[in-house]
Amino acid sequence: MRGARGTQFKFRGPMSVKALMAFAGMVLSGGIAGAEADAQSSLSTVQATSRPALLRETKLSYRIGSGFSSFANEREQEQSIGLSVDGDLRMRLLPRLTLSARGSARLASGYAQSRFGDQVPSSGLSLQEVVMAARILNFDSAKLTLSAGAVNQRDLGADLLVSSQPFPGVREILTVGSKAFSVRLWAQQTIPTSKTLSTRSIDAEVTPSFMTETAEVMIEPVDGLKAKAYATHFVFNNLPSAVAVDSVVYGNTTDETGPLTS
Repeated sequence: MRGARGTQFKFRGPMSVKALMAFAGMVLSGGIAGAEADAQSSLSTVQATSRPALLRETKLSYRIGSGFSSFANEREQEQSIGLSVDGDLRMRLLPRLTLSARGSARLASGYAQSRFGDQVPSSGLSLQEVVMAARILNFDSAKLTLSAGAVNQRDLGADLLVSSQPFPGVREILTVGSKAFSVRLWAQQTIPTSKTLSTRSIDAEVTPSFMTETAEVMIEPVDGLKAKAYATHFVFNNLPSAVAVDSVVYGNTTDETGPLTS
């Protein structure tokens, strides 16, 4: 059984603590019914200063969900319950400078009986993205944006290569054209991250890097009809020895470039 509720509120002027607490109470006071339920809402504020050019906009969206799972067969069983909170913050600091951040929190508890290890979902905090973006060029036919921070890799659209996780680094995006025909060139220089922060290395190794270059062509002759083609070149540099060995096992090709790198 599943229930869902969606709400959206907009405030003009500064938000008080009481307003935020009242809004959170409205979302949570209804309770949770059934095996899974979720609630989502958004808050946005617009504060106009004495200079209209420096218009500041802030938008906060969040999603709250709770679920219960139960599984059993002849040899294994699991019962668990969890609570999740996802947040998305968008801020316009200056007319051409924006800040975006996304993250989530997971709380879970349960019991599992398994032959191959603990199957109960774990609790923790997760960061999806924190990026500061500056619009360098902002013409109708040409736009250039520079971004820096924890850059999410979902824009690559290559889950077999890298999953949707944030890599520290910078990204440059150049878009030229119109709505009917446009060309988008973008590149990024990042540091690949590890969930465990451990590479099982013995000696100090060079910092690894992940570089990509992508070219996209989009055609939209009429509204509702759109076609897109893109190509991406990528390269990993200075992979830790343990990571490189695992990569070879899974079928990739690596070249040793030095005594402390692979």
